[in-house]
Parts: sequence; structure tokens; C-alpha cells
Amino acid sequence: MTQGVGWFFGGIGLICLSGLVPLGFILFFAGFVVIVFGLIEFFIGLAPATGRTNRNKQAQHLLRVAAQLEVTDPARAVAVYQEIVRIVPGDPASDDARRRLQKLNARGNEGTS
Repeated sequence: MTQGVGWFFGGIGLICLSGLVPLGFILFFAGFVVIVFGLIEFFIGLAPATGRTNRNKQAQHLLRVAAQLEVTDPARAVAVYQEIVRIVPGDPASDDARRRLQKLNARGNEGTS
């Protein structure tokens, strides 16, 4: 988000310089492009900063990460599954995480018997 603000003001600076140099229309055009880029970057960064992200997509990503962790680090996989249950209660991803937690717990209990 802050990078977008930087790009925006950089574009303003280029537009201001465009009046001071020969062939300033090139700087003016470049400044306009930089301003548009800055606005795009700002609004892309605004959604996560305000918490307006798609939690289901986050949960799906975390499910994939946890599935990989099951092999290498089951304790961390359990922590990731618990986080999924916490951030999207009632979601299909949360149900899947609960099932995976039960399997991991059952697997862990078999090893201690």
C-alpha cells in the first residue's frame, strides 16, 4: 500500500519536471503511467491492510501447506490446521482441517501405544 503512494507521488514529480525540460511530453506520459501504476498498487495493498481478503482462499492455501507439513513436521501441521479452524469456522475448509486433525491425532496416539 505504501509503495503505491510512493509511485503516485513519484508520478506527480515526473509530471512537474515535464514542464522544465525539452521533450517534456515524454516525462508527462511517463508520470501519468507511474501515477496509474501507483493507484493500482495502492488499491491492491488496501484490501489486505483493511482485512478484506477472501478467507476461503487463505484457508485453501493453508490446507495445502498443512498437507505438505504432515510429512515433514506433523506438529506444525497440527498448528496450521488449528489456525484454519479458527479463521473460517463452519467453512468446508474448516471441516477438512478438523478431519485431518483427527487423523493426525489418531496417528500420534497409535505411536504412543
